[in-house]
Amino acid sequence: MAQHPPGELPILLIGSFREVIDELHEQLRELGFEDLRPLHGFALQSIAEGGVSISEFARRLGVTKQAAARTAASMESLGLVDRHVDPDDARASVITRTPRANDFLAASGRLLGERETEWRRQLGADRYDTMISCLQQLRAAEPFTAIPGWLGRTTRI
Repeated sequence: MAQHPPGELPILLIGSFREVIDELHEQLRELGFEDLRPLHGFALQSIAEGGVSISEFARRLGVTKQAAARTAASMESLGLVDRHVDPDDARASVITRTPRANDFLAASGRLLGERETEWRRQLGADRYDTMISCLQQLRAAEPFTAIPGWLGRTTRI
């Protein structure tokens, strides 16, 4: 059995993640999304189909309401979200994804799917499925959805 130095797995995981995301955004730039960054994709995925309040957006991102409001304003200026008055609370606003955001997410999903197909071919279906199964088993019971908040400790949107 091969010996691996302590700490190698997180380095391999984050390195693979970074490689995939960097490649993805290079491809997305070629499709006309040159002004968008990786954290925009994570933030957009946290917006439900019918929209979310700023408070819920903050909770999903793992950031303060003020940071979520700034992120929403930035995304609005990029044409990714629209803000509307919350029908249940006129003091609050709801953000919804725009067609541009949906196009960005669809392109991202397609490109990531192509990359996963390439990995499945490269590793073989059995090894790929085993890798996915093992990673699912190792992760926490609750899905980690607050990636922007986690990365935001060192990275700004």
